[in-house]
Amino acid sequence: MSYSRYETSLGSRLLLLPTEIIAEIFKNACSVDFDTLSQRKDNLTTPLTLGAVCKPWRDIVWPFSTLWSTIVLLASYERCNTQLDILDLWLTRSGRFPLSVYFSLIPLSNADWETDPPLAMLEKIMEHCERWKHIDMCIIDDPECKFVKLLEKIKGRVPLLRKGHLRQFENATVPRAQLDMFEIAPLLRSFCISILYLEDITLPWTQLTSFRARISEDECVQVLFRCPNLVDCTLFAIFSGPDQHFPSFPSIFTMKHLRSLKITNTDGNIVGNILQHIRCPALRELRPGSTISSLWGSIHLLFRPTDESINRSECSLEVLGMDTHRLHRSIFPILQRLRTLKSLTLRSQNSAGHDCFFGDLTGKPDISPGDPPTFLPELTEVRYATPDSVLDFSIVLEVLRTRWDIPPLGVPRLERFYLEGTFRFDNSHTLYVSKLVLVEGFKDLARQGMRISIPTEDTMDTYLAA
Repeated sequence: MSYSRYETSLGSRLLLLPTEIIAEIFKNACSVDFDTLSQRKDNLTTPLTLGAVCKPWRDIVWPFSTLWSTIVLLASYERCNTQLDILDLWLTRSGRFPLSVYFSLIPLSNADWETDPPLAMLEKIMEHCERWKHIDMCIIDDPECKFVKLLEKIKGRVPLLRKGHLRQFENATVPRAQLDMFEIAPLLRSFCISILYLEDITLPWTQLTSFRARISEDECVQVLFRCPNLVDCTLFAIFSGPDQHFPSFPSIFTMKHLRSLKITNTDGNIVGNILQHIRCPALRELRPGSTISSLWGSIHLLFRPTDESINRSECSLEVLGMDTHRLHRSIFPILQRLRTLKSLTLRSQNSAGHDCFFGDLTGKPDISPGDPPTFLPELTEVRYATPDSVLDFSIVLEVLRTRWDIPPLGVPRLERFYLEGTFRFDNSHTLYVSKLVLVEGFKDLARQGMRISIPTEDTMDTYLAA
């Protein structure tokens, strides 16, 4: 059977299902996660894609307004008029459903967009701003600020908006204009800012429960202070910004609702300066990251404030992820005090220190055989990542067996163990334990139900997973 006939056969069999089920399948196929969209812009399934298969599919897709309520618009300078016609048709077919809109530009030539921004497209989208539920939009810094001035007209006209994202256009100048179009949005709860200046943006800060941003260190503390009701916050790729004028705030303030805080891909000094200002009694997930620092003092500028922040908050932390240049011994006293921790992720650019970590993870010699561990007693998941390195797998196997064989007396087992990177067997420590014996030990744990992923350069043990 040819491929085209095979596709037709599949399409025909799908039509045997009730129309409602087919519609739900199509809806799932067309779903889009804007947060990961940049990784798969060329592989999107759209209503137009489905409608091109056959007439019966078109008869289902064309009137199904929900499918047309998600709009991914990558404006092309050469195809603006054609795209505008398609956009008009798309919006008509979306009926009265709330809209999720992703609006970006194909960066063929920034000069073209900055001198001639796609105002007609923006106007067409803005005609339906009362239906916006989720908007993800780049901001163009054209000389006369036509783009931003036009966008200001939606102020007070987004009653359904729940989630927003404003970002700088790729490689363009960061626009300096007052961005207050989302100041009046009664349902807005989640917002993301990428490389824009905080003092230029006005949001209903006290409404927000989720916030992500790529902003400067001073701006990070300001955001945390302005958003007392945050539940989830991610601050990434923090850069040094110009001097900005912010109102003063207390040296330490409480964020009583914050449950998840991630500060990643930045310097340990910056992470420490942010953590020293906050108290978070409800915090359950903390992921501070420092991938730049390599000096002893800078390492302590990450670990020490992390420990102090946890102690100050008196929280029952359940998830901890730390990205650092080097795993230092000073992290282990911090871990020793985290009696409620369930998931631990450690990522290090340097392989030094992992033997100490795995040695502590066994819980020995503090415990007798059969007793629950005293080191991270609630731990059920471990992720450990480091570059190409040598690892004593006999210690790793001992850790997993010790954590798996804990008697089921209310003490959880270590259920998931993942190594990330490429690891080599340390022959100096495994002279009396062959690789085959170690691999069989890991496979036995996987057969019993533990989820294990251990990449090595040995072909007989690429991945082990239950």
